[in-house]
Amino acid sequence: MIHLRSFRPSDWQTIVKYQHPDMEQADVLKLIDDFNAPTYKGKFHKFLAIVHGQNIVGYVSLIETAGRTVSVGAEVYTPFQRQGYAYACILLICLRLVWVLMILASR
Repeated sequence: MIHLRSFRPSDWQTIVKYQHPDMEQADVLKLIDDFNAPTYKGKFHKFLAIVHGQNIVGYVSLIETAGRTVSVGAEVYTPFQRQGYAYACILLICLRLVWVLMILASR
């Protein structure tokens, strides 16, 4: 089972290992701050870690592209690919979206 969570400063080594091997710790910590900001260039964005057990296996991004349209994409780190994590992540997001829409519709 996977879950999604915000990136934490303690995740910096994982980001260096799998995403940005040439970045320094201070730069990665700034990147994590950017990941956790509610907007980027005035538009909604969210980057969440995909976690399985104690391992971050990738990340999912939700980015406002135009108006109220949000693009969703999952990136699974190479050692964890082809194990269903991206599918499970997108399914989890879709199910949560349906749940929110059902709550809003019942009001």
